[in-house]
Amino acid sequence: MNKLKILYLEDSEDDINLVSWVLKNSNLDYELITVDTRADFEHYLSSETVDTILSDHTLYQFNSRDALKIFKEKQLDCPFILVTGTVSEEFAVEILKDGADDYVLKDRLQRLPLAIENALKKKENEKSKNKVNLENQLILQLLNNVSDEIYVMHSDTLNFTYTNQGAINNLGYSKEELLGMTPFDLKPNISHAQFREMVAPMVKREQETINFQTVHKRKDGSIYPIEVVLKYQDINGQTYFVATARDISERLATEHKLQRLNFELQNSNEELAKLASVASHDMREPLRMIKSFLDLLERKYGQDLDDKAKTYIHYAVDGAERLTALINDLLTYVRIDGNDSQIKNVDCNEVLNEVIELYGSVIEEKNAKIQSALLPTIRGKKIPIKLVFQNLINNALKYHAPEVKPEIKIKAKSLPDHWLFSISDNGIGIEKAYHEQIFHVFRRLHPKNEYGGSGMGLAIAKKIVEQHQGEIWVESEKGENSTFYFTINKTL
Repeated sequence: MNKLKILYLEDSEDDINLVSWVLKNSNLDYELITVDTRADFEHYLSSETVDTILSDHTLYQFNSRDALKIFKEKQLDCPFILVTGTVSEEFAVEILKDGADDYVLKDRLQRLPLAIENALKKKENEKSKNKVNLENQLILQLLNNVSDEIYVMHSDTLNFTYTNQGAINNLGYSKEELLGMTPFDLKPNISHAQFREMVAPMVKREQETINFQTVHKRKDGSIYPIEVVLKYQDINGQTYFVATARDISERLATEHKLQRLNFELQNSNEELAKLASVASHDMREPLRMIKSFLDLLERKYGQDLDDKAKTYIHYAVDGAERLTALINDLLTYVRIDGNDSQIKNVDCNEVLNEVIELYGSVIEEKNAKIQSALLPTIRGKKIPIKLVFQNLINNALKYHAPEVKPEIKIKAKSLPDHWLFSISDNGIGIEKAYHEQIFHVFRRLHPKNEYGGSGMGLAIAKKIVEQHQGEIWVESEKGENSTFYFTINKTL
């Protein structure tokens, strides 16, 4: 499969690098070509084909509106997406009305791969609709070279009046033989009465097409599965059934293989979870023993130890505790997919109260303030949802300047298909360059001696949110407040 060719109109090297990084961390198989002038843009569109165009708004003596005009003049059949950080929502709406397919703000670039995929799907759907609306006479002239089987049959007699070369090749009959046959010669498992009952909604104009799977019988007697799209057509004042049949032998074999691989993967994940559970237990036991003997050593011989020896003991105990926390977080991460919690109604106010109670001593010690609007009851797994709140609130309590009292605000908003949650703090902020990286496993932005933790919390939160068919992201600047957003699908 050819790579997706993306043409990016941008004159900022930093923005090019950032977009490249976002696309590199997506599932897109792409090639990114960059141009920064009108001349280069026009020349490339005249000499090469592209699958998607991305355009910044403001360039030297050139802007996105000019680029869109050139795009429309060349009648290109690919998505045009505005990627900018400088325009208002009103302008974005206007450029969408002018023909752009989408716009993505540069501080929300994590949405760019999805915007490209959606725009490509939209274009593909438009092509399919246009194809269906072609004149039937033209279709009959073109279908002979299609590898799928195409049949036109008289609506009264059901005799084939046309078959294409694909049908001849697949069935082994000659064209003359097929033109003397009916569907019942190819599908002996269906009766005339059953066929009339099946097509009745189309004949009554209640339904445009019928899709179904059945089998065809070749001239040599062999049977193979097919997928059929059947349509009732008026052609030159006469009514016909037009059928397109596709051999789905390979597809069914692939689906069966995927089902088997999914089953094997599920078993493998279960085995991995069991292994992680056993390994974590076996690792935590010696760690507990090490810590216990170090504590015993300090209690029994503390008066005989100098300050350096006590410091060494402290480092060893701290290392054992951090390794235990890391093992626990790793086990949580591995177990998320196989979590035994069932999908049910989860009162997020109750979840938040439990988290606040859990961190009660820390909240009191830091004189932290937590404010929350009324939160919804959602569909989800309670224990994992609680872990998301727990990890985000823990970070908000942790990452703040020493002289600042933590202030945390929690809100929720209803979207058409999802719930949108936000957890804001008054902490130390996060550079934009790290907004994606912080959700990776073991990704830390600060030394352990400044802020504790295993570097797993946000990775755990991300995995849980994605398990609930949602997304998670952060909006923040270094030295300023941070707001973490996550969504949960309403229809779980």
